[in-house]
Amino acid sequence: CHHAVLLRGTARRKAGGLDASSYGSWYAALVDLSLRMGGLGWRNVLCDTAFVASPREGRPVDGDMDALATRWPAWHARLASFLMHDPLRAQRDQLAQLLADLPPPDPQRTLFDALSS
Repeated sequence: CHHAVLLRGTARRKAGGLDASSYGSWYAALVDLSLRMGGLGWRNVLCDTAFVASPREGRPVDGDMDALATRWPAWHARLASFLMHDPLRAQRDQLAQLLADLPPPDPQRTLFDALSS
């Protein structure tokens, strides 16, 4: 399942925005931005009343994880700790299973709906 990100504009600007030149994926660039914003005193908050479901999650490209580990040596341990204590894991697993059980979308229907608009 996907995640959604809401950023405070002033925090994003103070942190310098996405570092697209250091990372090949949005995934890694957003992790880096989040860690830089945290270093400036901003908080990362999990909204447990919202969920974005999608069959594909963003993934880092080759080299991104090494670049993150170099810039943020403690990040992997922090991530592992969060995942081991994820308060929403059961709900995520249930929603992921419900999504997996859905039939595939009809691409022709989407095309025809777009043409009739």
